[in-house]
Amino acid sequence: MGLSFIVAGLGHFLTPDAFLAHFPGRVPYPELFNWGSGIVEIAGGCALPLARGRGRQVVGRLMAAFLVLVFPANVYVAVAGVDVPGMPSAWRLHWARLPFLALFNWWVLRSTSPGSVAREQAEGAPRLRRAEAGRRGRRIATPTLPRTRCRARARAFPRCSRAAAPTDLPL
Repeated sequence: MGLSFIVAGLGHFLTPDAFLAHFPGRVPYPELFNWGSGIVEIAGGCALPLARGRGRQVVGRLMAAFLVLVFPANVYVAVAGVDVPGMPSAWRLHWARLPFLALFNWWVLRSTSPGSVAREQAEGAPRLRRAEAGRRGRRIATPTLPRTRCRARARAFPRCSRAAAPTDLPL
């Protein structure tokens, strides 16, 4: 998703005529708006894969708001039948793009929602914890269970270490 924002943002600078066609004649300084939206898309595209936790949610909401703000320009192209350089001039294509822009907005919000961020953290790289047998407090990467299960298991099997399973207990 971030890559698509970066590619679209670069398009604002590499082929500005295609994006300047999205502005009606009454908009002042269309080049400034074109450059600004290109910068926002590139920055958001870079921030989406790098941000973690709450920051990822904020970036996702900001990019969704950006997509809502540029949606009227796409509606203008469809309604006015503007010929966009580099795109086929079929009016059906301009109308067909609109639902996909809404779908893309949903995708941004869904992939950066709190549930997906928590799922990403749970399924991602294992958390680091202090090695029980490690010297000098070095840290090693070992898969750990979510806290609630670890605590429940520790209450049920107090002599069991965190990494040992109940079947590994000595008889």
